[in-house]
Amino acid sequence: MKRTLVLSFLALTLLVVPRAYADFLGASVYSENRQMDPDAFSLSPGHPFYNGNTYWFMQAFAFAYETDPVFLDSDVTGSYELTNWGDCYGIGANGSIGTFLDIYTTTWGGPFPSPGSVWEDESYTFSVGGSTKECYIPTGSLQQMDIPQVTVSGSLYPTISWDPVADADYYRVYIYPLDDTGYPIWSEIQYYSDSFFDQYSFTYTGDLFEDGEEYALFIQARQFPVDPSCNWMSNRSVFVTTHSAPVPEPTSMLLLGSGLIGLAGFRRKIRRRRQ
Repeated sequence: MKRTLVLSFLALTLLVVPRAYADFLGASVYSENRQMDPDAFSLSPGHPFYNGNTYWFMQAFAFAYETDPVFLDSDVTGSYELTNWGDCYGIGANGSIGTFLDIYTTTWGGPFPSPGSVWEDESYTFSVGGSTKECYIPTGSLQQMDIPQVTVSGSLYPTISWDPVADADYYRVYIYPLDDTGYPIWSEIQYYSDSFFDQYSFTYTGDLFEDGEEYALFIQARQFPVDPSCNWMSNRSVFVTTHSAPVPEPTSMLLLGSGLIGLAGFRRKIRRRRQ
């Protein structure tokens, strides 16, 4: 009888208590300091990144195996539904994001407080499909990191180099397509690198740039999370620029082919004379 009561209690507990973490691969709330290359992006006045301005804001990101919406609950954000990007990383888990700017936008809502003490000493609860995931931001842990100083060289296989960023623990490089206005499509990640700890350059060797299209390069400097309840990072800084590789025009290829054929014929003629 006692054993039956215990089993019944456990079954009821599983039904009532959320399955903590079960549907989450990871989740984090962090600050980001971003700059977009003014030579690569034409943004209108009033845009947070207009004319190469640096902009510091908060973000939340979660990977969940559920396809239902992910919600973030806290005193700072209220109950906030993250935007589902689907399996944008190709890892079998849906990525969901929320961006908290100190201005109102039709995409993200707001305005929200700027990064600082109001976000600290605060617990953030992600929830989806009956599971929850906590992320705690300790007092004094948010930091506006310096922007990586980036150079890009090469053509089909560009080399992206950056200077070390103070207090950064590791770096990552992402590549995104651009929309019709020339702005990155953040939900359609084309490539993401491994983490670099003592390496300050990276050469992309894939085939993305063979189509002659322009892509956004997203270079991140990250700090490890101060509290282990948050995954991936506490702060990051980002520089965004673009790159493309010129594709030879058909007429150029024809001229090149004609030149090679002519050169081959010239060599045969010389060979015959020598014989």
